[in-house]
Amino acid sequence: MKSVQQAVDALNEQLVARAEKIVQALGPRDENQQDVSKSQLARAIDVARAAQSAAVFQNWLAYQAGRKETGAFWTTQVGGRPLIRWVEGTLGWIEKEIDAQQLGDAAVRRQAVTEALVRFLGFLRRAFVGAKFVLERGKER
Repeated sequence: MKSVQQAVDALNEQLVARAEKIVQALGPRDENQQDVSKSQLARAIDVARAAQSAAVFQNWLAYQAGRKETGAFWTTQVGGRPLIRWVEGTLGWIEKEIDAQQLGDAAVRRQAVTEALVRFLGFLRRAFVGAKFVLERGKER
């Protein structure tokens, strides 16, 4: 049976690709938006790690999307749908991928889903910070 680490490691490249696809679909952003995106994604990582629950994370995400101060970031249209839907969609994909690996009991599954979500959010934050280069690389492909 795979360990949590092995199960999540197997998803790394797909998680990076999903994160970069979001940034490529979003396109260029101005410098003022960078601070909000970096801080919101850093908070998302912290919440996902602390919550250890997809439902609790999604509750926080909906709250952030509904707030005046942070809603503009999470509801930014990316390829015709809000960013929050991209993140939720990736979380759903993570859950299916982890379930397919049949890691064991619910606690182990939750740990693997959490770790994969945290990695995805980290990759997304990196892609936002390096958006200029992610976008340039996307044009070269």
